[in-house]
Amino acid sequence: KFSEVGQKLRDKLEIRGGVQVVSIERDGLLGRSGIKEGFVITYINDRPVNSINDLKRLSDKIATIDGIYPNGQALRYVIVE
Repeated sequence: KFSEVGQKLRDKLEIRGGVQVVSIERDGLLGRSGIKEGFVITYINDRPVNSINDLKRLSDKIATIDGIYPNGQALRYVIVE
């Protein structure tokens, strides 16, 4: 599950937008990739993700997920199937 990122967190992390991971299914794509709850997704396949609507528009197979945790740690996850 995902939620929109509030202005306070966007200001803290110095990002324009993103979608925060609220819960994860362990056997789902995010769980298998090692992404943890709280991670803010900012790019998927090098395309910006600013809202949940951006996630719904994704049609390509997901190869990379970029983002940042609330503690400021920025990471790129590479999806290997």
